[in-house]
Amino acid sequence: MLSFLTLFIIVWFMIFTAARFFQYFRIVTEYKDVTTAVVEKVTEHVPSGKREKKALDVILTYMIDGEEKRSEITVPGNAADKYTVGKEFEICYRVSDNGTVHIASYSSANKKIMYGHIAALILELAAFIILWYSML
Repeated sequence: MLSFLTLFIIVWFMIFTAARFFQYFRIVTEYKDVTTAVVEKVTEHVPSGKREKKALDVILTYMIDGEEKRSEITVPGNAADKYTVGKEFEICYRVSDNGTVHIASYSSANKKIMYGHIAALILELAAFIILWYSML
């Protein structure tokens, strides 16, 4: 019984890991265009609950197809030095069919996280196979 429960838990971990992998895979493959964003305003984030950690609300301004756009992002409080007013950094983006702009950080971190999820998925699959054959 315990083995079946463990198999069930491993399968759910595999589903969760696969979902996260595809999330980062989409960012890596679809967010091809790069632009420079400027931090326009930084304010303290109002927490929605007691457990929420300290964070900052950052308003970014950037140009896409000659049009100025703005987005608000929430970043961890310990990243305050990275997001000072006037600071420039690169972001990658994609534009939906309806004109909505989706942005993501432009760094190698997205690829590294994606590859990490592949490695985790392989380890989970190996654990599943080992446990399955040990039950036979």
